[in-house]
Amino acid sequence: MVEKIMKYFAVGQFLILQCASKDLNNGRISRTDFPFLVSIRKGTEESSHICSGSLIEFSWVLTAAHCVKKHVSNSNDIYIFAGEPTSPEEQNRKAKEIHFHKNFDHGQYLSDIALISTEIPFMKKSSVGLCPIPKYVMPDEIRESCKSVCVLSIEFEAPKLNQSSTVLMSSKHTIMWNRECEKIRRHTLTKHTFCGTSKNMTACSLDTGGPALCEGTIYGVIYFGCPHDAFPSYFTRVDRYLKFIEEVMGTDTYLSVEKRSQGYTKSPHTTTVLITLFMVLIGNVGSMRHV
Repeated sequence: MVEKIMKYFAVGQFLILQCASKDLNNGRISRTDFPFLVSIRKGTEESSHICSGSLIEFSWVLTAAHCVKKHVSNSNDIYIFAGEPTSPEEQNRKAKEIHFHKNFDHGQYLSDIALISTEIPFMKKSSVGLCPIPKYVMPDEIRESCKSVCVLSIEFEAPKLNQSSTVLMSSKHTIMWNRECEKIRRHTLTKHTFCGTSKNMTACSLDTGGPALCEGTIYGVIYFGCPHDAFPSYFTRVDRYLKFIEEVMGTDTYLSVEKRSQGYTKSPHTTTVLITLFMVLIGNVGSMRHV
């Protein structure tokens, strides 16, 4: 119990502070600020980047299904790159298996979510880390609990001498009600998706698979945007696919389905985590006094 709380606190709190302290108005970011963002490539060249993803365990990447499905025939073609490019911390791993949700339908953008396992786990570094997944399923639209999300993506620019051509970008997207999104663009949203808008920016092809963060936790995976900046960006809701994640990852996940099915509906805020941790520690101290 204590180990699970400490793991969530140590990872989740760090990301909450970093995300809150960054200027998220379409600015560049450092990999040490968001060390879980990875580049998914068809091959090992930097130019072979096909989409983004998030490390949720050191041998598991969460991404969009359509991005991987349309570019590769099997996992042998896929490599995952993490860490600061051209630095000693940069790491790459060959994909072991790709798991698509059984209801995935690219034409309808249904269940557009996938998990990629790597043959060898990544090593934790200052620019290589994990992103927390939601603990619970939100019963309503995401906007009920999150007014905006921090969206991360990988973009390219002309390479400079001895420097990487990949640039990490962040943008603050204001979450819209599903019915409002459908008025802007004829794209039907379900309880498993949501959309958001950002000033002069929308998610495009190379952004897909990247994370949308709410309070440092990944609640969305980019699956659609473009071709015009005035259009919203669209996201698959991660909290609606917790069962899929746990069924695929098995013992690699640190949170259980049973715990999520006890009636809780909201993801705990930082205060709740701190109070719980404090109560556990107090209980342990009390037990020691009676020994």
